[in-house]
Amino acid sequence: MPDRAPLPAPADLPQGTLYWADSELRALRPDGADLCLHFAAAQFRPGPPAPRTDGGSPGNGWLRGLVLRLHRARWPAGLALADACGRIGHGRLDLPGAAAGAGSRLRLPVALHVPLRLSLALPYGVQLDIDAEGLSSAADGPVGWQESLAC
Repeated sequence: MPDRAPLPAPADLPQGTLYWADSELRALRPDGADLCLHFAAAQFRPGPPAPRTDGGSPGNGWLRGLVLRLHRARWPAGLALADACGRIGHGRLDLPGAAAGAGSRLRLPVALHVPLRLSLALPYGVQLDIDAEGLSSAADGPVGWQESLAC
């Protein structure tokens, strides 16, 4: 049995869609054979849409406390994980049989048990390419949501 603390269950996360672009990574931490991506702020659109008092539905905003665990992850040997943080310029998740364009976003909560590749463009020219045997989402402490104020 691995010597690691389990992450909270995906039920701790709201349902919705994570968009890689403009999300921000706080840290990447190896955990045994897994790699955990801790987000400072993930661009997120809640869904199914929840009613608001003004009759509208929530737009995009920022989700805090998200962790994605890449199971049995492999990343470039020369990559300094401490440098792999900051705003994501763009990203793509490649899954077997996925529709074109589907890789720029991810439905949450998620638990995938298929081979995949996650590619993220980070600041200062850092390109993060991770191959993994699966992916799951969890909360790292209290989850916070802030609707974007952009107009």
